[in-house]
Amino acid sequence: MTNSARAGIGCRVKTGYATAILLVGSPGAPVLFRRAHILLADLDDVDSRQPYHAELERGERAGAAVVQTARRDAQRRAARALKNLLKELRRSGVAPRSIGLVVGSNVDPLTLGNPHIRAHALEGRFYREVLETSAEGLGLRSLTLLEREAFDAAAGTLNRSLTQLNVVLTSIGKVAGRPWRRDEQLATLAAWVALAS
Repeated sequence: MTNSARAGIGCRVKTGYATAILLVGSPGAPVLFRRAHILLADLDDVDSRQPYHAELERGERAGAAVVQTARRDAQRRAARALKNLLKELRRSGVAPRSIGLVVGSNVDPLTLGNPHIRAHALEGRFYREVLETSAEGLGLRSLTLLEREAFDAAAGTLNRSLTQLNVVLTSIGKVAGRPWRRDEQLATLAAWVALAS
């Protein structure tokens, strides 16, 4: 990589994991560096994956212990995964300044009346915060995009039309190979925005 090359990391954050895309190059010509799957929980352990559902089922005191254990585990997993991705990038002569995170919602979970919906919202915020904290610990600034607004936000930041964004996403998808679903596309948009920041 040349001295002018940059890097960006993007993640589509889900319950218990994130789809990550690393881009290098310039905002005008992003290049796929790597795709990764970041496990933030033991997906076979419901308490690890959905700690706020456990809190809902077990009561506040017992549930709080489950949430605390899950947070420690998720924080350790996130920090290790991001640190390894940064090492790979630095070995190639580039280092990102930002990480873009695509999330489903930005609603305050405590404003939600339905306990089950609130548990889902708390878990969404939980995994986003785990990645933000880990990124901050590694010197990365976090940028958040809402899924429903991600394409429009990226188009504005990158000064591209939606058609131009889709052409680049399709091109990157061909290099990446399958699967190339919406999660990968959103993570790529987030990485592209991070690359431009």
